[in-house]
Formats: sequence, C-alpha cells, structure tokens
Amino acid sequence: MTHIDKRSFQEILANVDKFEAYLSSNDIHVHPQSGLGKQITTARELLNLFESQAIPNNYPHHDAMNSMANISCLSAIVLGSKGKPFEKQLLSKILALKSGSAAPLMPHSRSQADDTVLELLCGYTCTQFAEDVIFDEPDIYCSFEGETWGLACKSAYGTPKTIAAATRDGVKQLNKVNVDKGFVLVDLTNLFPHEEMYHYNRNADIITSLHNKRSVRTLFNDLLHYTAQSIEAERVQLFRRYDPEKHWRVRGILYVAHTVGYFRGTRMIMGSTDFQWLSNIKANSELPFVVEFNSAWQKLAWPE
Repeated sequence: MTHIDKRSFQEILANVDKFEAYLSSNDIHVHPQSGLGKQITTARELLNLFESQAIPNNYPHHDAMNSMANISCLSAIVLGSKGKPFEKQLLSKILALKSGSAAPLMPHSRSQADDTVLELLCGYTCTQFAEDVIFDEPDIYCSFEGETWGLACKSAYGTPKTIAAATRDGVKQLNKVNVDKGFVLVDLTNLFPHEEMYHYNRNADIITSLHNKRSVRTLFNDLLHYTAQSIEAERVQLFRRYDPEKHWRVRGILYVAHTVGYFRGTRMIMGSTDFQWLSNIKANSELPFVVEFNSAWQKLAWPE
C-alpha cells in the first residue's frame, strides 16, 4: 500500500458537490456511466482512498489524476461563471453534451465529450482577459487588443502522427473563418505523464512531495514540453507539404495540460502551456494573447 497525503482534495470534492448541485438546479443530471459521471466517481473514490491514507500499489494513478484534474477544472469554471454573462453560453454548451435531451447526461463518444469540455475550459479562460467571447467557428471567437481571435481546440488522443493531423485540421478551420489571428490549441492532459510529478520512495513505500514550489512548476513545464515535442516532430513534417502563405492567420500551436502537483504535502491542480510558432512565422517573443492565456489557464482550477 502507498500512503498519500489527502489535503486539498477535500476542497476539490466540495466544489464537485456544488457543481453537481448546480447542474441539478438547471435540470441537468449526470449519468454515472457518462464520461463526466465517471470522472466524478473517480474523484470521490480518490478522496475515500486518501482518507484511509492508503492506495493499492496497482491503482491506476495516471487515469485517476487525469480525471481529478479534468473534473476540478470543469467544476471551477462552472461555479466561477454563476451570475456572469458567460453563464448562459456555458450552460448551453453543457447541454450539448447530452445531445439536446432534457436529462440526463448520457454516455457518449470520448472525443465528443472531451472536445466540448475543452471548449468550455478554453472559453472561460479567454473571458479572464479578452472580450466578446463566444462559442463559434472555429471553436472559440473573441476580441483582444483591437483584433479578433479564433481558437481551434483539439483533445489529444492516439499517436503523435494522429494528433499532428488534428492540428492540420485546426489550421484549415482557422483559414476558413473571418478572424485577424488565431492558433490551434491541443490539450495534452490525457497523454501527460502525471505519475512523473511524484517521487516514489520504494524502500519506504510512500509517495513524497517536492519541497520547492518552483521545482514543481519547472518539472511540470519540462514534462509538458517533452510531451509536445513528439507531436511537433510529426507536425513539422506534415506541414512541409503545405504552402506557408495559406497559414497567414495562424500564429502557432498552443499545447496545454492540467495535472496534480504535490508540494510540501499538499496536492494542487496545476495548469501550464507550451507555445510553438508555425514554421512560416518569424518571431522572437511570445504573443501578448498567449501570455495572457497562459496566466489565466494556470489559475483556472487552483488560483495561487
């Protein structure tokens, strides 16, 4: 058995309870076998295991931490949107998860659900610094510093080559819409090596935390960049077949992820981004939009 500290997860579960209550008050009921329902179940299962201070060694840590990160972020944005203009759009998008039926949130294809949730997270993130945020082609449309921006959101599944092909589809989406600039956003949370965020002491059979918060952040950023590089290698090869002039609206690819960090005995949900310019864009600094997005994304589920 592996002994793990349980602090902070109780606060996350409290938010999940409020999230479910909020959905119910709007006649949205989560089916336990839906993707969302399974994440909620996993989050509660984790808390029970933490309260017993022991987790079986064969427990699927990666999937569990992935679910915890996802449901924490979704709960946070739903509760954070209550009473705000974005709330109506958010509820409409959540209703789309159940194909327009009144209730409940039924089991659905993995990609459909994940893409919808990703659009919710990204749309809410944009509301923290941009204006006129709406769910529209390519996926999210907004205004920032006098320019219109489009985001094509993709959830990462499959091989690097498959994901690279999805970024190509995102570029095509952006080229078809009337925006000044845009980028393809790829969520790597499902592929991120969550288990590498911990130090496992095999002699004592315990998971220990890092003592320096900056070290946790550096580790996360390095792992995200490493995860993105295998996709970038495939994407660069794939994009060589296309005329760079056709991509003039698209600034680059923004890889994002959330994970569970472990700092001085306290677990916390962490978010980060890794931006890659398209090969035809010559730039020496980050876009202000990306800088703002990164800051808002980091604070999405666990404000510092």
